[in-house]
Amino acid sequence: MESLIPNITIKDIRDVTFNYAFLDQPKEGMYGTVYDIQLEFDKSRVNEMAQFGKVRELENGNYAVNLTRKPVNSKGQKVVIPVVNGANNPMTKVLGNGSKGNVKVLQYDWVVGDKQGTKSIIGAIQVIELVEYKRENLDFSVVEEKDPVKSIGQVLQSDF
Repeated sequence: MESLIPNITIKDIRDVTFNYAFLDQPKEGMYGTVYDIQLEFDKSRVNEMAQFGKVRELENGNYAVNLTRKPVNSKGQKVVIPVVNGANNPMTKVLGNGSKGNVKVLQYDWVVGDKQGTKSIIGAIQVIELVEYKRENLDFSVVEEKDPVKSIGQVLQSDF
């Protein structure tokens, strides 16, 4: 699909599994603050998915590529990643690992010095099967909280 924005191509990725989705709020990473999502797929799609980023094998035998996008565009405007359901209605629930769906990817060519390539960024997410994110119960035992100031004071006194 051709974009109305010059030099940007919009591509569809269908039928992938979503993991580690940071779409409601960006996260700090090695390359700055970004929205991020891992797309998981089987071995038969490795060549297809290589155009979107570095493909790597997962422990479960499937493969994955991550897509990112900066939270602010080149004009300094805040970016929001549209996340919709199968009927294209906006979703408010947070994606959990194992959700399935489709992705709109924005691609553009870049040149820096003598290096060049194609960058793929998240355009939009369509969720077909939602696994809602739920915070894990860490199952700690309840422990009576000690007064940290008193405890530090006691430690310091014991040093003298």
